[in-house]
Amino acid sequence: MKIRGKKVSLMYPPCRKFIKAKIFTIWESEGVHFFDDRISVLFCTENYAAIQHNFPLYSSDDIDFAKLVDCTLGRSEQETDIRLSDLVGLECGIKVESVLRNGKLTVEVVDICSLSELAEKQAVQIAK
Repeated sequence: MKIRGKKVSLMYPPCRKFIKAKIFTIWESEGVHFFDDRISVLFCTENYAAIQHNFPLYSSDDIDFAKLVDCTLGRSEQETDIRLSDLVGLECGIKVESVLRNGKLTVEVVDICSLSELAEKQAVQIAK
């Protein structure tokens, strides 16, 4: 798989800190029940690592889709109607962690923030 003429890195992104990521593609995933519906997002990080995350469409303990919309577009999902294609190409900050699942090491998105929050968090990290 190539992204703009560059190969996708097989390296994992740095874990336990926020990194800049771009929404590469986005699609709907239907579950068995209506509350299982999810929005699947493929993020591309600065080092070209690809990370997929499934956001629950309805509120849950996980990061929900409304937070992604708020961090990228600056408005809540309830305020306006949006198209999923509006989010493609937008950037945000994501925090990832490595998880061992079924004997395989995977990367999972555990938090998300806007670019302005990302700049603040990176400045605090540099100051430490």
